[in-house]
Amino acid sequence: MVDGFWAEVSRSKQMTPVERLRASLELCDLARSFMVAGIRAQHPEATNEQVVAEILRRHRIARELEASA
Repeated sequence: MVDGFWAEVSRSKQMTPVERLRASLELCDLARSFMVAGIRAQHPEATNEQVVAEILRRHRIARELEASA
């Protein structure tokens, strides 16, 4: 696992800034997809608007926790 991490670090150092930006946006999309899937699993009846509201609520909680640390 540690070797995989350092391999990723090495690979990212070889990327251009545009490639790094693209990779970070892809990771963001992946994280959002996981979050949406989790919310839908917990609340299968939720509308799209309710899912978005829950994502925003979770982001707000995360920011508050970071600010208090």
